[in-house]
Amino acid sequence: MEKLSQLRAKTDRQLLDFIHSKLDQASRCAASAERAISAGARADAQEALGRADRALAEAQMLLLLLHPQQRRGFDRKLHEISEHFKRVCRNEDLLRPLFFIA
Repeated sequence: MEKLSQLRAKTDRQLLDFIHSKLDQASRCAASAERAISAGARADAQEALGRADRALAEAQMLLLLLHPQQRRGFDRKLHEISEHFKRVCRNEDLLRPLFFIA
C-alpha cells in the first residue's frame, strides 16, 4: 500500500507540474501574439493565439482531474491568462474568430 501511495503522490506532482507547464505555455504564446500584433504580423499573431488557446484548453481539462482545493490554486494564473487574452484581442476583433483555426 505504501508503494501505491508513493506512486500516486508522484503522479499527482507530475500532473500539477504539467498543468503549470501548459498554463505557462499559454501565457508565453499570448505574449508572442501581442508582440506579433505590435509588429503588424497578423498571421503570426493568429498562430500564437491558436497555440495559446490549445494550451489553455488542455490545462483546463486536466484541472478537472484535481480536487477542488488544488484547482483553486490555479485561479490566479487562469485569471491572468484570461486578462492577457482580452488585452491581446481588445483592438483586434478579427483575430478572435480566426485564432481558433490557427
